[in-house]
Amino acid sequence: MTHLHIDHTSAISEFPNSTFVVSETEWQAATHGSSPMLEGYRRSHFDYAFDYRTVDFHRGDVDSYASFGRTFDLFGDGSLRLAYTPGHSAGHMSVICRLEKRDFVIGGDCFYVMGQLDGSEPAPPRPQDSHNLRRSLQELRLFRSQFPDAVITPSHDPDFYAAIAALRVATPQGPALGRSLGLAPLHAASVQLCECVLLAPRICRHISQQTGDLRRKGAFSSGFLDCLGTRGYS
Repeated sequence: MTHLHIDHTSAISEFPNSTFVVSETEWQAATHGSSPMLEGYRRSHFDYAFDYRTVDFHRGDVDSYASFGRTFDLFGDGSLRLAYTPGHSAGHMSVICRLEKRDFVIGGDCFYVMGQLDGSEPAPPRPQDSHNLRRSLQELRLFRSQFPDAVITPSHDPDFYAAIAALRVATPQGPALGRSLGLAPLHAASVQLCECVLLAPRICRHISQQTGDLRRKGAFSSGFLDCLGTRGYS
């Protein structure tokens, strides 16, 4: 989960067999703040027992990746990295998926529409921490300048997703785009990214299909259980 705001958590109950991953900072903010609704959290979405893990980005086994100062290699093979991008919320994360020809970055709510990443539109309003949001946006912008072929997704830009869908379906380049976005095998344990179901369903299905066997065998990186807390919330 990039974060636990109400518009991102309402479907948690639809994935009863999934393990959710969220930053420790975000979990603390969502579950212990005195005014959760004012901060964008609805605790009824996650105030029951379900399987989740928290990532502590202040531990020593967190490393940098490209322009991102703090990232966690979720499965130890580079296929899926969690990048600490706070600001919109206290413990916001972005997700970096390694594909065959480029990285696919789920930006979450660091920016709502592409113009906010480009700098042609103001940053998203009412951040939890405006300074951290500017830093996180800068990391995303630097990443795009270093890797111009990377795909970086906004969270609330219907035109962005409509353009990708139209390109895939209506032009000769569509199939090639689909192949370039998807989808080389990801050698990692299976993960359910419920936001990906809405944002990039093919990637979500691909991760699940390609890596289910490793999950069943318990093929996690050596640092996985170290860095991720194991707990249930009720």
